[in-house]
Amino acid sequence: ELILEDLLATLMRTVMETAGAERGFLLLRRGDQLGIDAAMESSGGATQLMANASLDDAELCQPIVRLVERALRRVVLSDALGSERFGRDADVVERGVRSVLCTPVIDKGKLIGVLYLENNLAPDAFTEDRCQMLDILAAQAAISIENALFYERQERVRQSMARFVPSEFVQLVGKSDLTEVSLGDAVERSMGVLFSDVRSFTTISESMLPMEIFSYLNGYLERAGPVIRSNGGFIDKYIGDAALALFPTSPGEALQAIVSLYRELTAYNLSNLAHGRPTMDIGAALHWGKVALGTIGEARRLDATAISDTVNTASRLEAMTKKWGARAIVSGEVMELVSNPDAFPHRFVGQVVLRGRKQSTPIYDLFAVEPEPVIALRLQTRAHFEEAVQLLHNRDLQGAHALLTEVLGTDPNDRVARYLLSVAREPLRTGR
Repeated sequence: ELILEDLLATLMRTVMETAGAERGFLLLRRGDQLGIDAAMESSGGATQLMANASLDDAELCQPIVRLVERALRRVVLSDALGSERFGRDADVVERGVRSVLCTPVIDKGKLIGVLYLENNLAPDAFTEDRCQMLDILAAQAAISIENALFYERQERVRQSMARFVPSEFVQLVGKSDLTEVSLGDAVERSMGVLFSDVRSFTTISESMLPMEIFSYLNGYLERAGPVIRSNGGFIDKYIGDAALALFPTSPGEALQAIVSLYRELTAYNLSNLAHGRPTMDIGAALHWGKVALGTIGEARRLDATAISDTVNTASRLEAMTKKWGARAIVSGEVMELVSNPDAFPHRFVGQVVLRGRKQSTPIYDLFAVEPEPVIALRLQTRAHFEEAVQLLHNRDLQGAHALLTEVLGTDPNDRVARYLLSVAREPLRTGR
């Protein structure tokens, strides 16, 4: 049995029945410390697992346990209360302890743990035959426990590694385990790429100590990670205060993830206000296309990463959110693929030629991330807003200026409309 909890339950039941014990404890050594991992009352009871609890948390005679730990030999007491050496121990006196059997669990000369058994119903409960049988069980248990502890350590390492290299990445490159991943392993497929970035983070962090910065940022990311995963995505990497997430399955799930991120951000900011911390805002952008997902680096230092024009486009769209005043931007490729676009209130903001590209990219302002009153205003002004965008494209600056002015009259806090109004106003002002 490699699962430690299952092994301990089986072991305690077998030991208690074999020894005829009333109470029993199994203490395992981790590092230099003994801790209680299992306890059982009477041979028919259930094993209580205690996750290496302190000896102070259990009713047992600690001096006996410490003697066995040091001497690596079995101690048997026919009547602990009448023992010259242990009869004055507070626990022995208080509970009237009678028969005690305490034996080391040893593998290859190394102490794995200690078994401590009591029977307070009668003296001389642990006969020589029972002690010899228990020695055999302890020797077998030592090997099983060592194997289970090794498996537990390996599992902890695997789980720890999964926090640095997502299990979703391992599966996407066609591997069953992280140990199978090699330099150059890669796969190409269509997926969503989401970039998000904390606004004005440098300014916010100037007023914080280094450890406070980590706590502040992680407070948000602890909320963001589960949202990404629950909507079919996973975090590929963190880049300072920015995050790159991938969505291999559904553009609709990716859009829902963005909306949910902002809902979590609202809840986090309420907590920040309550604790006197600055509030936070983010910018986000989503693009959909082919992505090469694989390992990069050299033999002693690998990294899992996503590389493609899709990733670059998503990054540049996120950078545009600052310039345009939008909180979340999605590309036309996303809106064409999503089956229910009306479920995510949005508006067309134009065709943009991104740096390094020749063809323009249609982009949309995903105002579904805004509070409900703002969404209602954006829906009310969307027709005039999108008409103004078309007029700007056709170089009808005066017409666009008039419509955007009207939009801002209804919704003065529409930062995207205000940016586009400045675009229309500048040529009119300069006469170009």
